Amino acid sequence: MKTTLLIAATALIAGLAPAQAGKNDSVANPNLASKEDLMKVQGINAALADAIIAARPHLNMLSVDKVLKAGSYAGQTAEIYKVLFVPINLNKTTREEIMLVPGMGARMAHEFEEYRPYENMAEFRKEIGKYVDAAEVARLEQFVFVPIDLNSASGDDILTIPGVGNRMKHEFEEYRPYKNIEQFRKEIGKYVNEAEVARLERFVVIAGAAAEAAAVINGNLAKADDLAKVSGLEKGLADAILKAQTFKDALELNKVVSAHVAEDGREAILKAVFVPINLNNASREEILLVPGVGARMAHEFEEYRPYKNIEQFRKEIGKYVDEAEVARLEQYVFVPIDLNSATREQILALPNVGARMAHEFEEYRPYTSIEQFRKEIGKYVDEKEVARLERYVFIGK
Repeated sequence: MKTTLLIAATALIAGLAPAQAGKNDSVANPNLASKEDLMKVQGINAALADAIIAARPHLNMLSVDKVLKAGSYAGQTAEIYKVLFVPINLNKTTREEIMLVPGMGARMAHEFEEYRPYENMAEFRKEIGKYVDAAEVARLEQFVFVPIDLNSASGDDILTIPGVGNRMKHEFEEYRPYKNIEQFRKEIGKYVNEAEVARLERFVVIAGAAAEAAAVINGNLAKADDLAKVSGLEKGLADAILKAQTFKDALELNKVVSAHVAEDGREAILKAVFVPINLNNASREEILLVPGVGARMAHEFEEYRPYKNIEQFRKEIGKYVDEAEVARLEQYVFVPIDLNSATREQILALPNVGARMAHEFEEYRPYTSIEQFRKEIGKYVDEKEVARLERYVFIGK
């Protein structure tokens, strides 16, 4: 069976660009293979091939693993992954994903992690070559990659990205210098669809990009002076936002913005002024209002519900985008806290809640209903402020 698998995979990758890892003689990419090519792999039938294609783009190997296990193919994954694999990012992949690399054990997974961050594949070959011979390094190399810097990568470096040819290489170079990943999405999105942009994004970074995203103004807390500093936000819209406070969700804010700004300027406003969405109950429509979030990322937001805390969001979404992008996205979301068990630190993390209000939150515990919260906190702030605060809390069982 191993011989059959190797022959099938060799036929499958013919004509495709090599993985960014470098030389790839026998491992195909689930994001690029046709249905017919997938079915050449021993153990993959038409139904599984369709499922793999339907789930594209696979932004990591865990996505492929999930498809196979959902289809009761768990017992065949070890053989299939030898010839069909989504390359993993050496600098940010999780231990769980590393362990999917065929032949991987805990000791070697530790070595993969030990030498992070990798600057290039030559460093990977050097460090892992301390533990295994050249042939094994070459085999492992087919399953991994080191992302390239969008602003400094050579044309040859760009061409190592799976599925990228000379035309796309030209587009990558055309829009330099890139200031942020959103610019990459916008410019490359002129040539390929959102799913393909998401696939390509895995292979790139922007060296020197600010790790800290620009602050987002909370639409429910904005003052006239705050809004006056937002580029493109005219006084008429500012007045409308201030008049409409308090917004129950981002959809309400979007309605006000859309009434004053053309579609091509709407996202720029929402990028700067936003009502954070509740990660655990926001609708798909509301999630898609988060600047830079498309259907695929919206799916990932939903996939890990319920979120227990914002740390979980960072961990899960960090599987798909870098730390700077997670930090940017985090400004548009929140995880509600349990009124009866939240720590003082968690309460103080709520927008515009200080020590005095945190004390009042704790003072009336235990809460038996949200009505009790409204009544007690309503002794200190007006009805609109109670409604704003209520979005951030719940009463656990």
